[in-house]
Amino acid sequence: MFGTRYLPAGLILLAIAGLATENLTHYPIGVMCLLGLYKIRRDPKGALRSKNASLLLSVFACVWIPMLLAMPDAVNPGRALKTTLLYFHFLPAGLYVIYMLRDLIVRRIVWIGLAIIIGLLPVLNIIPRPMTSIVAERFTYFPMLFYSLLICDHQITD
Repeated sequence: MFGTRYLPAGLILLAIAGLATENLTHYPIGVMCLLGLYKIRRDPKGALRSKNASLLLSVFACVWIPMLLAMPDAVNPGRALKTTLLYFHFLPAGLYVIYMLRDLIVRRIVWIGLAIIIGLLPVLNIIPRPMTSIVAERFTYFPMLFYSLLICDHQITD
C-alpha cells in the first residue's frame, strides 16, 4: 500500500522540487517514464482511454510534431534529433502522472507538497527566493508533467 500512494506522490514532488536545479528533475521523470510504460503495457485501456490521457496526447502532439517537422531545417541536426527524441520521454511520464492522480489521496499529497515547495520553503529560507522564480520559469520546459497535474485535479473520473 505504501508504494501505491506515496511513491507516485514522491516522484511527482521530486520532479517539481528538482526544477530548482539544472538536471536533478530528470531522474524522477525518467523513473515515471519507465513506470508509465509499465502502466501502459499492463493496463492500456486505463492508461490511454481517459479524457485526461487523450487531452495530454493531443497537447503532446501539438508540441512534439512541430519539433519533429522542424528537424530537417535545424542548424545543428544532431542536437535537434537528440532533443526531439529525448523529449519523447515526457509522454509516458505524463500518462503515469494522470493514471496515478486518479486517486484522491495521491492528489492531496501532491497539492500539499506543492504548496510546501512553492510557498513555505522559500519563506523559511530553505530554498532561496531567486530559486522560486527559476522553478516557476522551468515549468514551461515540462508542460506535459504539470499540465497533467492540472487536468487531473479538475477531472477526477471520466
